Amino acid sequence: MFAWKVAALMPWPVAAVVWGLSVATVLGGFFALFLTAVFTWKVAALMPLPVAAVWIMAADTVVDGFYGIFIHEEKYRLGNPHRYWFF
Repeated sequence: MFAWKVAALMPWPVAAVVWGLSVATVLGGFFALFLTAVFTWKVAALMPLPVAAVWIMAADTVVDGFYGIFIHEEKYRLGNPHRYWFF
């Protein structure tokens, strides 16, 4: 996400490597989503009764990962004692 900030400070071959690693990380995340869906599908086929729980856990993993990576913002500073680390 900060590849454009880092790439602006480096020569273009290094910047190309930074962009390539950033793209690989994003594609790896989508691949992990795909693997989660496939694993959930296979487990749901084997255990028809707790299918809802398996799908809910997989969806929760995907949603929480998306929130943690793309939406969550740091709202605390280390020098501020009035804020807790989990808020």
